[in-house]
Amino acid sequence: MATLRRADLAGRLSSKMGGTKAAADVALASVVEVLEEALASGHKVVLTGFGTFQVKRAKARTVRPIRGGDAVEVPPHDRVGFVPGASLRAAIGQKK
Repeated sequence: MATLRRADLAGRLSSKMGGTKAAADVALASVVEVLEEALASGHKVVLTGFGTFQVKRAKARTVRPIRGGDAVEVPPHDRVGFVPGASLRAAIGQKK
């Protein structure tokens, strides 16, 4: 399975838009920036059919390293969760 990087996405986006790769890169950067700003300010981002991004609070927990050693306390922290939408689930063949 190949990894698509930002430049690859910009190239594919420019093909779909019929524009330049530079314009597609600006559009992609703008979308990512808006997503980051919305999530940083506590909003849930819903892209109908694609999925939902939401910041969730992870509880503090104790973890034990696989290779031994003392248990480590992981403090509570924020993380971004993603739940795929119906169209994305159907495209990858995932059941709900």
